[in-house]
Amino acid sequence: MSETDLHKVNQLLDVVFDATSQTIHEETMTPKDMPKEPILDETITEAKNKLNTEQLEKRIEQFRQAKKPKSG
Repeated sequence: MSETDLHKVNQLLDVVFDATSQTIHEETMTPKDMPKEPILDETITEAKNKLNTEQLEKRIEQFRQAKKPKSG
């Protein structure tokens, strides 16, 4: 094998092993490295809390309107 052929083989091996090691690294990522996805239960709870807060704010505003002395 010529020097040029050996150089080409080495380059190919580098490409193959670099790709393999990159794949292995991606497969061995731990869950803490992965972005956290919201859990359905958490999403539902947040939505309920927001709805309850909005309802409370609306009732407080209605109460304030009812307490205001009527001018006229």
